[in-house]
Amino acid sequence: AQVHPGGAQILEEYGGKDVTVDFYEMHRKDVLTKYAKLKVGRMEGAPAPTAHTAGEITAIPFAELPAFQGQNSPYYNESHRRLAQAVRAFVQTELEPIAEAADLAGEYPELELRQKLGAAGLLAIGMGPGPHLQFAK
Repeated sequence: AQVHPGGAQILEEYGGKDVTVDFYEMHRKDVLTKYAKLKVGRMEGAPAPTAHTAGEITAIPFAELPAFQGQNSPYYNESHRRLAQAVRAFVQTELEPIAEAADLAGEYPELELRQKLGAAGLLAIGMGPGPHLQFAK
């Protein structure tokens, strides 16, 4: 309860109830991943979780750009949706499994991973001062 911004009162009020709709009105789906270790279990009779496809655009309200959920947008079109799915799929399949361990160990991405980024059409660059700035004037 100390971790929750709403405090213990909100958790006590909704505890033991199906609050799926209420939860997704206030939170992004990433919250479930971030705090998975705090999850106690599933409610009795709740449907089994469905397997997600890497890069999938979800229909959960407020978890995606509205344009990706079917609303009209003058700014986003189908190519933006495909790019978001491709980047998300790459991150979920290639980066998520190794990111935390590599970050905690202070390791930089291996050449093989950088080559996969390039082959996928994603840009892997060095930020900050370095030899890549020698041509900038």
